Parts: sequence; structure tokens; C-alpha cells
Amino acid sequence: MFVTRIRAARAALCATIGGAALVLSAATSFPSPSFKGGPWMSIEAPVNPYDSAARGAAFVVHTFHHAVPTTLDLEGRAEGLVDGQRRTVPLSLSAARTGTFAVRNAWGTKGTWSVVLIATQPAPRASIEAVVDIAADGSVARVSMPQRMLSAAEIDQGLRARAGAPTVVGGR
Repeated sequence: MFVTRIRAARAALCATIGGAALVLSAATSFPSPSFKGGPWMSIEAPVNPYDSAARGAAFVVHTFHHAVPTTLDLEGRAEGLVDGQRRTVPLSLSAARTGTFAVRNAWGTKGTWSVVLIATQPAPRASIEAVVDIAADGSVARVSMPQRMLSAAEIDQGLRARAGAPTVVGGR
């Protein structure tokens, strides 16, 4: 009888360990939803005044890949409407630290401005775009993450709508 209990206990232990191994194996065989996704970015404003790398910036951009802070290729330009004329100012962006970029005002204080940012991961190549609308006082007024890359005409239309300017059909 004692031998039977020992054998039963061993069988139960082996079944438990085997079941746990099977569950662990199944859990690691399929990627979980947390591992899916591509590049992402978030905008931080106001900027932390105690962060010396970002001090004086209009806002800070954080880039991610699979929810992990990663320094992705980031390009940016300020698109503006000044005295009814369209302006484009390329931005020079450099990483302050891993996955963090300080965006400084290179567009000036006059006019209506939006900053267009595109973060690209290398492989598999994928990009995401953010449009940061700048308020009259230079602060971040609104951030949007369009589902697709916006055309120049769509950016122009958004600027003109914010500035209250007439939309030019077929023009920039």
C-alpha cells in the first residue's frame, strides 16, 4: 500500500511538471500581443526643465519599437503659413538619449505652424507619422497620429483651416 502511494505521488508530480512544461512551451511558441506592433512615438510637452539635454526645446519626442524605447530614424519638418505664404523648414533632430529627441523651434514665432515627424524602423521597414500643431504662444496645441502618411495637400489644408485662410485648389 505504501509503495502504491509513492508511485501515485510520483505520477502526480511528473504530470504537474509535464503539464507546466507543456504550458510554458505553448506560451513561448506563439508571440503574445505585447510583442506585436511596429514603430511608435509619443510627444512630451511641456518639457522637463530639469532635463539638461532637452532644456529650451519646444517639445520632446520619444520613439519606440515594440514598446521598448529605441532610437529610430526620425525626420522632421515644420510646415507653416506666414502672411498667406507656405513655408517649410527642415528640422535637425539628434538623439538626446536612447529614443529621446528634443525638438527646438527653428520656425520662428510668426504664422501658423505644424511640425510633421516621421519615425522609421529599419527592419522590417515601417514608418509612423505624427503631426504636432503649434499654438500661437509656441506651445503644443494638439498632436495627431494619422493612420497613414498625409499628403502635402492635406497638411496645407489643415494649416489653412487653423489660420482661417482660404484653401488654394491645386496649390501649396
